[in-house]
Amino acid sequence: MGASGKQRANWRESSFLAIGSIGAAALTTLASLAAIIIILRVLPPAEAGRFALLVELLYALGLLGTLGQATLQARLYQQAPTRRWDWVRDLRSTIWVTFPAVGLFVAAAAIPFQLTVFEMMFLVVGAELFVLTNCLSSVLTQQRHYAWSSALIRFPNALLLLPALLLLMDCRAFSLKLLLVSLLLFLVVTVTLGAVLLARRMALGTARITPGERLSGLVFLVSLIAIIVPQRGLIVVSGALVNAENVAALAALLSLLRVYDLIGDPAGRVFSTELVRNPEQMHRGLIAAPWLLAAALSAGLLVGLPPLAQHLYAGRYDSALPLLPWLVLASALRFVEIVPRGVLGYVAPRRTLNQFATIQSAIAVLGLVLMVKLTADHGLHGAACSAALIAAARVICGCWFVANLPADARDRLQVEPLQPGSEESPV
Repeated sequence: MGASGKQRANWRESSFLAIGSIGAAALTTLASLAAIIIILRVLPPAEAGRFALLVELLYALGLLGTLGQATLQARLYQQAPTRRWDWVRDLRSTIWVTFPAVGLFVAAAAIPFQLTVFEMMFLVVGAELFVLTNCLSSVLTQQRHYAWSSALIRFPNALLLLPALLLLMDCRAFSLKLLLVSLLLFLVVTVTLGAVLLARRMALGTARITPGERLSGLVFLVSLIAIIVPQRGLIVVSGALVNAENVAALAALLSLLRVYDLIGDPAGRVFSTELVRNPEQMHRGLIAAPWLLAAALSAGLLVGLPPLAQHLYAGRYDSALPLLPWLVLASALRFVEIVPRGVLGYVAPRRTLNQFATIQSAIAVLGLVLMVKLTADHGLHGAACSAALIAAARVICGCWFVANLPADARDRLQVEPLQPGSEESPV
């Protein structure tokens, strides 16, 4: 087969994998979206805002609590495909590494968000379960099981549809506490499902991630902070600075904008992984595709989302509709940034990765300060505007680093497994 024929074959394979991943994500995302819409519509506005804040805190603290281990694990497994990894022990050691950090993060959030003892326990247990979910999903992605990987991340919220339907039939069926306990139960189910899937698809070996390699994963934590600020930070920062009713209105709009995550996250995982596996096939069409999809989605949402929101929430959160242009812009920019971030996570050599992490750290810190300032001064409008500015900075940063990757970075990755202290190991 000639070079052009091989390129077309690889492109078709990547496209089919992306479609399967998007299809799996679609089912779980739609179930999750339906659950959130029902909960925000039926619960009293103050309780709805508190529910939205606690769920966002759980996922934000869970992402921080991974300490970069999910990305590190996928990177190590990708760079040493011939080694037989003991993923069960790696998963167990992840708990010992991340649980103290999760506890510290929850303790730090207790005062600003006025958390009760029950809410703190919910966040500690839930965030750690989400850490494990992320690790399992990342390894499934590395093994090219994209559909299950995409579905796994969304599965807990998708299962919330069960109590949401009961709540719709009888608004007294579930209190806020029962909803939160249900989410913990669904996270346990998700972790169990992920472990069963990985056991069936990956042979158990003896190689383990060393403590030194674990420490090197902290570099990925910086990138996670830059993800959390625009993606989860909107509701988290607003929850500390505005009333619960406004938080519920913001969450109502953001839940409808998950369509970007529905398409962008699974497609981005596929394309970034396939680019690493076939580095010679990177071409303009693959790079332009996220921008074209984002533009089409944005145009459709700006026109169709206002009447849809009014219908779904019965006019309950119409006060947040003026925020829509800023929120759509922020979501679209996050959408197109997934591919360059994924490529860098897999293939960037140590020096490039550290430079990328440093700039991402600066974006995260300055962006968080900007978001707090604008939210305090201008309320939800300031929060939405700052999210768009942060997302724009991340896109520029990611694209610049991918364009300036060392010429031999992807080639060396294909033939040299990562070893402790090697040139490819981040610090």
